[in-house]
Amino acid sequence: MIAFLSASIEMAVRSFANALLAVFPFLPASLATNPEQIMIIIGFAGQGLFAMRFIVQWLTSEGQGRSVIPIAFWYFSIGGGAVLLLYAIWRQDPVIICGQGLGLFIYLRNLFLIRKSRRNAVEGDKAERLVWPISIMIAHCSAETGVTDRRDWRTKAISANRSSDLICARVTGTAIGFTARMVTMPNRPLASVGSGW
Repeated sequence: MIAFLSASIEMAVRSFANALLAVFPFLPASLATNPEQIMIIIGFAGQGLFAMRFIVQWLTSEGQGRSVIPIAFWYFSIGGGAVLLLYAIWRQDPVIICGQGLGLFIYLRNLFLIRKSRRNAVEGDKAERLVWPISIMIAHCSAETGVTDRRDWRTKAISANRSSDLICARVTGTAIGFTARMVTMPNRPLASVGSGW
């Protein structure tokens, strides 16, 4: 299997070398007969991509003043790992093939997890945007009836008006009988000061 893939890569490199010689006739003709020259360049390019991930990570961490792994780290890892895997298959080196193959799986999995967490964060933001107007209505409802976290209902008696009752009923979803007036007024008699009755 590896021998077949290696031969396929070598054929592709020979075709690429012939195309290069057609476009750039000043290149040495040995490129078409000796694919090792191009494969060595490809191997070094893979190492360069792989090294860039550390440079990007280092520069990002220095910029933020703490250790950070930016998303570009994973893209450089995938690019460098894929090119080095191609080089390892051409060389038929099982050690490098196993190392780069497993590494590619890990890099792709990390990107998947990053995208999944970002998608969940976006969905959480959407849910928060839906909850925010409800929390404003609850604060308005409790402020109108005199019950808030900051002050007790006894410090300022505000009679509940009809709109406050409707807001309370809309927030809680109950509007039958006295329920709409009582939902935001726990532990108070119905006719007490600030109850709206």
